[in-house]
Amino acid sequence: MKELGLKLKYYRENCELSQQQVANVLNVDRSTYTYYETGKTTPSASTLLKLAKIFNVPCSVFLESINQELDLNSLVADSVDNKKSSDTGSYEADEKIYNLSKEEKDMLIAYRVLNKNGQEKAQEYFKKLTGK
Repeated sequence: MKELGLKLKYYRENCELSQQQVANVLNVDRSTYTYYETGKTTPSASTLLKLAKIFNVPCSVFLESINQELDLNSLVADSVDNKKSSDTGSYEADEKIYNLSKEEKDMLIAYRVLNKNGQEKAQEYFKKLTGK
């Protein structure tokens, strides 16, 4: 799973997150997350979904890597909605999170892994706190 590991590292670094920060959100040891990036182990499907939320990318980014390496075209075709989105699918440096403190990054990660209802409640809470 070398290609998957390279993508995980790329997106983690692009978000300026440490391996420990990502591991904390996943509730795994840092060494476990390191194994994902080095290709020693492959994250479960649910973990891949969490990683996609953390890095704010489509899960298909990671599934495509697995598909290419294991040649599981039929499995991925069943698992991924192949509709083209309006975006270009490019996650270059312009998507990078700039100038956030560690605490702000941790909050952003926590927000991203919430379901839609949880995100709405968080937004309401912050609006009350800020008076906006």
